[in-house]
Amino acid sequence: MSDLERHNLRASAYAYRGSYNLAIQEWTEVIRLNPDDIASYVSRGLAYTAVGDYDKGIDDCNEALRLDSNYAQAYACRGLAYMDKGDYEQAIADCNKALALDPTLDEVYANRAYVYAKQENYAMAVSDGEKALELGVDRGSINLQQAVEKWQQQV
Repeated sequence: MSDLERHNLRASAYAYRGSYNLAIQEWTEVIRLNPDDIASYVSRGLAYTAVGDYDKGIDDCNEALRLDSNYAQAYACRGLAYMDKGDYEQAIADCNKALALDPTLDEVYANRAYVYAKQENYAMAVSDGEKALELGVDRGSINLQQAVEKWQQQV
């Protein structure tokens, strides 16, 4: 196993366990060894977002998009960072771009449903929540249930 593979494996294991700061260190090493590894920028961006360092997460996604402007996962990751940061307009824009590139990204529908619910656009939240569930996402059901309840109160 090469050093690159070893660091990548460790990073993934740390992220899976929720040890995001350790994952960030390992993905930083992967990127040092292979600066064109788009997936590692996105993975590190997700880890930065998980620890609340949204701007670094966004920066990593921007770098991934500089390397490949059609990488749907980079838009999905950046959309999540914007969502967690509270920039809902940019989050929706990135979710839209990710889904235009890959309409099978169930988590993106769930994230966009959450943003629509935060904006009190419950009809869109329900629509995206249903699509997320159709595609197999689990956590979308929580966001969907909250949106359905509020939507029903308004109708």
